[in-house]
Amino acid sequence: MMKVETDHGAYAVKVLNPRIMKRETAVGKFIFSENVARTACLNQIPAITTIDSHPCLNEVEGRY
Repeated sequence: MMKVETDHGAYAVKVLNPRIMKRETAVGKFIFSENVARTACLNQIPAITTIDSHPCLNEVEGRY
């Protein structure tokens, strides 16, 4: 996990385990868990989610 500070704020960036992310179901499960967290927030249940206006998962040089 890394902290990135920009002119727009401070953000946490997490690099996921590449061996796990190679699994066929890993990306779908990650996106599902993000949707669960977002639904919780919308219903006033404390949860941490990704930024709404960006994809919750990005691939850079074969890593997520």
